[in-house]
Amino acid sequence: MGVTIKDVANKTGVSIATVSLVLNNKAKKSRISEKTTKKIIEAANQMNYPQKNKLSESNNTIGIVTSVNFALCCSPLLSVIDATCRNNKYYYSFASVTNCQEGEEGYLRNFLSSGIAVVIVDPTFMNEDCTRNVQRIIEETELPRVYLGMINATLYPNSFAPNFYQAGVLCYEKSKESGVARIAVVTDELWSPVATKIMMGMKDASEEKNNGVCVLVKEYASPGILSKLSEKLVGFDGIFFLSKELLMLYISSVRENSTKYCSVLRYMNDSEQSSYSHSICLNFDWIYRKGIHQAINLLKRQDENHMPEMLPVLYR
Repeated sequence: MGVTIKDVANKTGVSIATVSLVLNNKAKKSRISEKTTKKIIEAANQMNYPQKNKLSESNNTIGIVTSVNFALCCSPLLSVIDATCRNNKYYYSFASVTNCQEGEEGYLRNFLSSGIAVVIVDPTFMNEDCTRNVQRIIEETELPRVYLGMINATLYPNSFAPNFYQAGVLCYEKSKESGVARIAVVTDELWSPVATKIMMGMKDASEEKNNGVCVLVKEYASPGILSKLSEKLVGFDGIFFLSKELLMLYISSVRENSTKYCSVLRYMNDSEQSSYSHSICLNFDWIYRKGIHQAINLLKRQDENHMPEMLPVLYR
């Protein structure tokens, strides 16, 4: 018979309940002293207590849950995440989901129980059902968590969110300064969850609610799309692209239109500037840095909650 929690308790002279809490990574939450925690972990390791991973006095792995679409458009953020974690002597691990149903639920649960200490969730490209499922599974654990966005229209404590609504308001205000009457929003399926929130800001900022300020164009990869887009953009003197890739793809079509104002949404605060457009920046590099630092802070002070923050966007 292998080593049991009772054996570890007998060796260390503490209660079975205390040993159980330490071996299940609940020492800090249960306010067990560092001295006792260290003694239990050392004894468990010496006795070869059966664990998937060797026990350590502290777990310094941050789990990051994103949509599978994250890798398609946000790969530059990996260097930001890597540098921030390295500088703070933390590791990180990713789990990506499509809809978090059926088989993906088990995958996410296994990820959350694989030894990570805190979880960061980026719901930016998740639909509502996926976001709801991810939250439900994470809430079943006792892991500290930081959300980088709103979950079911709620921004939870210790979390940060880009202000998509403000981005829409800002785009409309800047376009109006340029004498623009109607703005077309060009997006695809990937960015459509973001586009919906941005268009709400644009419509609320408009004095005339029904003047067709926003139009959603999704099918950009089909044959003849440039000519189709040109037809859809007739009558619009302002265009807002949801990504730089879309901007570059349609730039020839834009030139054919009498466009007074052209703007693009940027995910990161990079230095690249386009001569064809103004930019509205979401500063997700800043948000990820703040999110990682907040996750580390939660590990050190698990009993503290901080007010959530909606971070402003920038116009350049």
